[in-house]
Amino acid sequence: MAKFRLATLLRLRERERDRASKEVQDAIMAIEKINTAKQGLLAQSEQMNAIRKQFSTGNVEMRQLLDAQKFQMLLLTQVQQLDQTLGELRQELQRRELKLLRCQQNVKSLEKLREHRDEEAERLLWSKQQERTDEWASVRFATNIQSDEPNEMS
Repeated sequence: MAKFRLATLLRLRERERDRASKEVQDAIMAIEKINTAKQGLLAQSEQMNAIRKQFSTGNVEMRQLLDAQKFQMLLLTQVQQLDQTLGELRQELQRRELKLLRCQQNVKSLEKLREHRDEEAERLLWSKQQERTDEWASVRFATNIQSDEPNEMS
């Protein structure tokens, strides 16, 4: 009965560990997506810098220059928002990694418990087998002694 409970508990802990691992992977993927989006915005911002420089030379088109500046400010604001989101995601990733670590420790402790239980069962089996062997040897010895006694009387 205890063996069944331990196996069931171990399977539950392994599922928790697997879920926690998936949550860590999800957070990592989200961070990667945000980083990709941030790099895209920074690239657009660099393009807007080049465009603004073009507009500021020769015949200055104030309207186009102002529009480019506004768009670049919007891009930088979005980059700041992404940085804030990245900070929050990194904190969440740390929380999930800690949870995963606890789950891994729970699984490991149950696996060690199972190993100790199995070792104890094997030790007990060997002990019983040794007792049977000792008992058989004692019976054999007693039988040999009894069979030797009548021959000595003759």
